[in-house]
Amino acid sequence: MPRGMMGVILCLLIISGTGAWADTLPRQGKQVVLSAMDQWPPYTDTGMPGSGLFSEICTRAFSRRGYTVTIKFLPWKRALEMTRRGLFHGLIGASLTRDREKDFAYPRNYLFCATHFFTAGATPLTFSAMRDLCPAKVGVLQGSIWVKNVSAHKCFTVEPVPSYEQNIQKLIRGRIDLVIGTKAAFLFHLNRSFPQNAARVKAVYPPVKLDRIFTVFSRQTPGCQRLINEYDMGIEMLRSDGTYGDLLKKYGIEEPALTRPGPPG
Repeated sequence: MPRGMMGVILCLLIISGTGAWADTLPRQGKQVVLSAMDQWPPYTDTGMPGSGLFSEICTRAFSRRGYTVTIKFLPWKRALEMTRRGLFHGLIGASLTRDREKDFAYPRNYLFCATHFFTAGATPLTFSAMRDLCPAKVGVLQGSIWVKNVSAHKCFTVEPVPSYEQNIQKLIRGRIDLVIGTKAAFLFHLNRSFPQNAARVKAVYPPVKLDRIFTVFSRQTPGCQRLINEYDMGIEMLRSDGTYGDLLKKYGIEEPALTRPGPPG
């Protein structure tokens, strides 16, 4: 087969494959299809009632505006890339980065997500510089940004593991000095899997990082800005009638409430 003809066929296959995914998006009516990370309790998790805090916030916010929401739970990288390509209207649970802004539009509302060190031993409960916690063996999640970030401090010995449970178990047994992780997710796993040891484990303050977490919308999907406006108006309705505060309590979240800072920057 001529080389030029092979190229044409390949392009048609790619376009056809993309269209098959795109056809999963509703073409009319007030319907929204979102993607989300499949296992990030208590934020997004199909094993939880309401599928997690972020999932329930999005569903209820759009519902107040008359929309039906479908959420597809996927591994994070897959959810990010498919939404970037416009195969979903939006993605739940994304932080703000410069490289993402060209592909995603951000609403006004976001949730703070605090990352802390945690200790079960003699480590100080407050610090002003990393050297105050040194030397220490630190448990981190494999594949997280903290493997690199914590390793940059030579006084720390980094021990990556696949799960929060493994980190917490090592911390309780004294095999590591600290664990770094998202506060709400860490406490969820601690209270669910190790309730008898929960009182021993303390968060170290201040937070190492305070992220703004958004539901972002793909610039590739039609009506992107309209969906953002509807989402923000729905959030305001949840705030005004107390539903948002009730959801925070339901999921045991202590971080600051959803805020309205104006356009992210």
